[in-house]
Amino acid sequence: MPAHPVPEIQKILLDACRGRRIGRAVVLAPEGELGGVRALRLEREVDRAIGRGDVRIVLDLRRVGSITGSAVATLIRCVAAARIAGGDLRAARMRMTVRHSLALVGGAHWLRPHRTIEGACASFAEEEARDD
Repeated sequence: MPAHPVPEIQKILLDACRGRRIGRAVVLAPEGELGGVRALRLEREVDRAIGRGDVRIVLDLRRVGSITGSAVATLIRCVAAARIAGGDLRAARMRMTVRHSLALVGGAHWLRPHRTIEGACASFAEEEARDD
């Protein structure tokens, strides 16, 4: 008898992006294939952060193995939302598979990728210092 799919679906829906704060930035760390439900969950987490006034957002993509086309559209919406709110969204520790998928649609540059989370977080302060 096949296993019932509801527990697996519930696990995916309840699987929060682990978040933490570094300086004035919030770091969200999605996992697995970024697409479908996981992409929507990430978008909700970004919206919640912006709603709390956390407009400097870093995505730690180290544990994201692949990204779907619909998730690329989700990331574009997340970047736009952060910028409209006066902040920005950066990516850190992006795997080559994800970087390649984003490059195919010309999308890696608008995520302003960084090799480290600390570098991505520091880039907000560096940008603010240049603007002063």
